[in-house]
Amino acid sequence: MWVDRRRGVGMILLDGPEHAAEVLKIVFSLRRARVSAAFICDPGRSLRSMMREADRSNFLDVIVLGEQEFRDKKFKVKDMEDGSVEEFDLEKIVDVLIERNSYEIE
Repeated sequence: MWVDRRRGVGMILLDGPEHAAEVLKIVFSLRRARVSAAFICDPGRSLRSMMREADRSNFLDVIVLGEQEFRDKKFKVKDMEDGSVEEFDLEKIVDVLIERNSYEIE
């Protein structure tokens, strides 16, 4: 039986392209680990609009990164199924997201 479930990570970058290279490295690391990941960055769009795009893309997790997250070296993961938010150290972002997006095929 096929069950449509959310999976993967949507990475939303705020504040323009100055951190784009860092976010792309994270996305590529996740993809190498076979985690679906996408980079959403459009300075002309609102955060709400980009969150709707992430929701339509059926991502399990969404991370919003901006100047504050890079300055504080922390990031928050929003679980799109239940709406919960958890905070982690930025240096552990790839490991945390791989763990959260691992699942067993039954």
